[in-house]
Amino acid sequence: MKIIVFSDNHGNIDIIKKIMNHHPEINTYLHCGDYCHHVEIPELIRVVGNCDTTFGDEIKIIQLCNRRILLTHGHLFPRFNIEKALIAYAKKMKCDIVCFGHIHVKVNKLVDDILLVNPSSLSYNYDNSEPAYVILDLITKSVVFHSIGGLK
Repeated sequence: MKIIVFSDNHGNIDIIKKIMNHHPEINTYLHCGDYCHHVEIPELIRVVGNCDTTFGDEIKIIQLCNRRILLTHGHLFPRFNIEKALIAYAKKMKCDIVCFGHIHVKVNKLVDDILLVNPSSLSYNYDNSEPAYVILDLITKSVVFHSIGGLK
């Protein structure tokens, strides 16, 4: 099973709809926060981030395809040790995948058999890389980054 993970679109709803339309074969989407608008998209599983104007869950644990996924924006964890803190929390919660945003850079790391995924941002990245989203294969725990450049 493949899912799409994105984060930090900061109000650009059109890019989310373009990504969804570009991948009609995928019907599960995780949003790691900083959505910034309260728009209901039924297929979208999301958490709120530090820039969101609506209330909701800041952390969710989702069971998909025999995987426990920790979904969070990341602002509740220490910024300069965020990966270490997320791994510790994932272990505590018995999760094997962590999807997070907030830091606006790509992350794809396997640490202690826990996959850390940050798709970067759909708006801008702090390292000047192209904004992107991720297609995550839950069976193989493989991650493929996709630039949004061709979707604008």
